Amino acid sequence: MDITHHSVTEHVVIRHQAPAQTVQWLQRAMRDMRRAPADALFYGILFVAMGYALAIYFESGDRLV
Repeated sequence: MDITHHSVTEHVVIRHQAPAQTVQWLQRAMRDMRRAPADALFYGILFVAMGYALAIYFESGDRLV
């Protein structure tokens, strides 16, 4: 499958957000965390562990292979 793009007219669309929208997003996130704290804790621990695992892997170079 060819995934290259040959069109010169394609461009990145940047959407600007108002500061109030950021506050709304954070409020909704806090509401979700209050509704499902175990899920939020699980995913938080999972992503932190993945970050540490990747850091250890890449710092060790090819010693793990």
